[in-house]
Amino acid sequence: MKTNLLLFSEFSNSCKQLSPMLGKINITKLCIDNPKVRKHILSNKQYNITIVPTLLIFNNVFDYKKYEGSDASRIIKDMYYNITQNEASKKSHNKIKVNQPDDFTMERESEKVTQP
Repeated sequence: MKTNLLLFSEFSNSCKQLSPMLGKINITKLCIDNPKVRKHILSNKQYNITIVPTLLIFNNVFDYKKYEGSDASRIIKDMYYNITQNEASKKSHNKIKVNQPDDFTMERESEKVTQP
């Protein structure tokens, strides 16, 4: 299972733009505004974090992809778009009612569609 980790700052305009989307995305967020957290992140040479937002997508500890700045923002926006499109698609599918399989009749709100 993949783990998504977003490193962000509340002082970054790019991160502020992403903030409204983050509630819908399955992502772990780590704010680097705390000086101790920031020092630890900057001293970790394995991940080499130098800019926010930074998105790390882990398959495991050693297998990960790193996206920084506008690339991270684009991926977050794509994730959000995909989730909202799936939700919209589910809502529209729930409006279609299919009667018994052998009668091939579908009702969509007030209109009735029958296969000839």
